[in-house]
Amino acid sequence: TIGILAGGGRLPLLVAESVIAHGGGVHIVALEGDADRQVARFPHTWANIGAFGRMLGALRGAGAEELVIAGGIRRPDLRRVRPDLGLVRLLPMLTGILAGGDNAVLTQVVRLFEREGLRVRGAHEVAPDLLAPAGRMGTVPLPSAAKADATLAFDLMAALAPLDAGQAAVVA
Repeated sequence: TIGILAGGGRLPLLVAESVIAHGGGVHIVALEGDADRQVARFPHTWANIGAFGRMLGALRGAGAEELVIAGGIRRPDLRRVRPDLGLVRLLPMLTGILAGGDNAVLTQVVRLFEREGLRVRGAHEVAPDLLAPAGRMGTVPLPSAAKADATLAFDLMAALAPLDAGQAAVVA
């Protein structure tokens, strides 16, 4: 059984469908306020973002040893977070977790789950059929001017990555 920590969007659903299509099982921990209601098509547990103990209990109860984190997750309104004992015991480790950029926060969340014995894997590892194939997919080649823009965008993202200051660049 693969655990899926589901934020918003269709990606968690697509991962679940792919794992099942290839003979695996899933249990989705759906984040309240973010996850798509269609998670109800799969074995699932709804959890507040502060209910770390509930999340772990659901994953362990389902026999999950691996976890995929997929979908968009908004930074929580701290007034809506309802921490359970599983999160409270981690408070010393959580100091400053929301102070970093998105990648820093995600890295800390991954470490929390791994400390609890779950192997965190990328969606592409458990659902490789969701990846686009290598190479050009269309029939129209990229014009020379656009190649220069693409190179600039890749260089910009390489410079911004260490600052945890973005996930994409648009250059024209």
